[in-house]
Amino acid sequence: MTAVSCRYVLVSCRPCGHVWSLTPLPMPMMEVATLAKHSVCPKCESKSDQHFMASEAQAVAWVQQQEARQG
Repeated sequence: MTAVSCRYVLVSCRPCGHVWSLTPLPMPMMEVATLAKHSVCPKCESKSDQHFMASEAQAVAWVQQQEARQG
């Protein structure tokens, strides 16, 4: 996993597979937990009970996508 992916809490949506950055780090874990509890998928609008932490492969793909967008 690259250093870029360690700067974000990445979440994956179980229904649609979308991966997104829930929050940048550092942040206290209680605040991360509160954000996660109230998260909504930006693609399909599923609720937080359908989300889980992104796998390493998903995180690497997300980082590559972000780097490609930045040029």
